[in-house]
Amino acid sequence: MKITLTKACGFFLFLISVFFFGSISNVSAQHANSSWPMFGHDQEHTGQSAYLGPIIGQKKWSLLTDRGPRTSTASQSTPITGPDGIIYIGTDDAGYGFRLYAVKPDGNVQWYYETNDCYYDCRYSTPAIGSDGTVYIMKPGGLYAINPNGTLKWIATIPIYNWVYKVSSPAIAPDGTLYVGGSGGLYAVNPNGGIKWIYKTGGVASSPAIDASSGVIYFASHHFNSYVYAVNSDGTLKWKYQPDQFPWFVSSPAIGPDGTVYIGVQYAQNKAFQGLLAINPNGTLEWTYPIDGGVESTPAIAADGTVYVASNDSDQALHALMPNGSLKWIFLRGGLLSFSSPAIGGDGTVYLGSTVGKLYAITPDGGAKWIVNFSAPFVLPSVSSPAIGSNGEIFVFVSELTFQSSGDDVFVTKLHAIGQPDIVVSPTDCLFNWAEKNYPTLFAPSGAPTQVWPPYNYRYYSATNAYLGISSVDNHVYYMGPDGKLQNEGSQSYWLPLAGCQ
Repeated sequence: MKITLTKACGFFLFLISVFFFGSISNVSAQHANSSWPMFGHDQEHTGQSAYLGPIIGQKKWSLLTDRGPRTSTASQSTPITGPDGIIYIGTDDAGYGFRLYAVKPDGNVQWYYETNDCYYDCRYSTPAIGSDGTVYIMKPGGLYAINPNGTLKWIATIPIYNWVYKVSSPAIAPDGTLYVGGSGGLYAVNPNGGIKWIYKTGGVASSPAIDASSGVIYFASHHFNSYVYAVNSDGTLKWKYQPDQFPWFVSSPAIGPDGTVYIGVQYAQNKAFQGLLAINPNGTLEWTYPIDGGVESTPAIAADGTVYVASNDSDQALHALMPNGSLKWIFLRGGLLSFSSPAIGGDGTVYLGSTVGKLYAITPDGGAKWIVNFSAPFVLPSVSSPAIGSNGEIFVFVSELTFQSSGDDVFVTKLHAIGQPDIVVSPTDCLFNWAEKNYPTLFAPSGAPTQVWPPYNYRYYSATNAYLGISSVDNHVYYMGPDGKLQNEGSQSYWLPLAGCQ
């Protein structure tokens, strides 16, 4: 008999989440009350979830979504979840073009929306889901709104920015306005799909972050005299900031609890500055944290204020910083090479994908909790930013380059669920557990350890001064109470079916 630890502890984890965070999700009423409704988890892009991930990570299921002889940007798109546990992810295939998948918690497809275009090197964003179940995603052609049943609701014609592999992901404001970047700047879109306003800049690949208290939208243009922008909800400029001449921004901003804006710089002319910027809410620089190789991922901000940022190129590490910019620790310097953005569980565990085919779970003090490896012979996988489900599972999108002897290499993308391993309970322990539950006056306290004293496997119950055991000689069940008399209770072949242990 198998008992899934995640299910058994689900209610307990729920109570812990509510105790520490006060609610299951800190998203606003206008986007779905789910475990991971948009890029960066919430409108501030903190990456902080109230839910706990698995204690031990194990592959639970995978869904093949794409196969074709070309590159894939799947690892740049993050899965999201709906209130009912449905997982949403975009993908593309040489055969059918673009699809938005709705996947059940068991890995089976509920529906998909298909456009029959965008067959090669298709670029698409992380989806976002509204409180009414509408799913929004950016792809060539604009911002798509898909009904909860998988039918098209509307399309807002917004040209995506094509100079970089990432596509800006939509963010949903408390008033229902959608904000997304495109080749012309920042677009504000009404819930009915109409363009509300455009703040014109250079091309925008970063995903906008929204300050919940002020409504200010933060984003960055990519290159060619790029800036970090703060724009009011009416489309007027609050401020703009440029650290050096010609910085490149692929990272998206994240907003701290005090309004500080954190964003990574991928590249600057003559490498004048590469790393993480902390910008005050008034647009002045608070501090910088240099990182050799730059930052393309989006930082995450833990409930205790710790800032996590993953670097790529020569540094290849996850950096944990204090709110004042000082270093707490660095995890796995060298060999990480991550474009993935961190996700933070309710217990402070940090989850991070990598371009070397691994998903890492990292403790709040910088130790490795567990690692799931997606690598295989002749396969080069890249793991997306993780999303944390309400069932305690971690969802990642993995893009796999499979090398063929013919030279016709194949790219495959799969949606993976990582969860707690099933625990196999022996028939003997199953029977003991059943006896404790059904006869508490005889066997207390419950959960006593199983011990061996040949020929018996037994448990001793201190509160009732009783023994319950099974003999390997005759496979019979034996009971000894406080009077010290050993009683033969019959064959375990009788008791096991009665207890539901076969």
